[in-house]
Amino acid sequence: MNYRIAVGLPFLALLSACGGSGEVSSGNAEAPNQSAVLLNATSDPRNEAERSDAAEDAGSAGTAPRLSEIALKKGVYAQVERADGTPQCPPALAVVAVFDGKGFDSRNSADCTFVPLSREDSIWSGTQTCTDPASRSQQMEQWTVKVDSATRYTRIGSTGRIHYALCPDEKLSDWNS
Repeated sequence: MNYRIAVGLPFLALLSACGGSGEVSSGNAEAPNQSAVLLNATSDPRNEAERSDAAEDAGSAGTAPRLSEIALKKGVYAQVERADGTPQCPPALAVVAVFDGKGFDSRNSADCTFVPLSREDSIWSGTQTCTDPASRSQQMEQWTVKVDSATRYTRIGSTGRIHYALCPDEKLSDWNS
């Protein structure tokens, strides 16, 4: 299922209007810079090829890890905010993330390409370049991601950690309609 196309324009309008808030699990009361994520409803095949090439090229330089080695399933992820560790699926608008195998798209960014520069066990560090949907400008950011399992990851930032879990397709069918 292509999650980028399955999201309707009414959802995007609502999502753009909603502000995101991230719950930080490190005990730090300050919310991380990247607290919410957006589904990109448009996809240009030319950009897809460029993103794929950039991600793979970065892995071929020296001993840098290849993004294709990341053991994370593609799909829609929701921020884990519940005490029992389960994600809110279907997710609230402000806590959605999409991993497409190339990068981590967000509510404030699209066409993201994560280029891993180092890997230590399940912790991946690198840069992510995205397009701001409003201004169409390119933005680059340092990223550290811990892959907890094939369906869970943790974004590690200077202000704390944000945990995400994959939403099962059956939980998204009504949400995407």
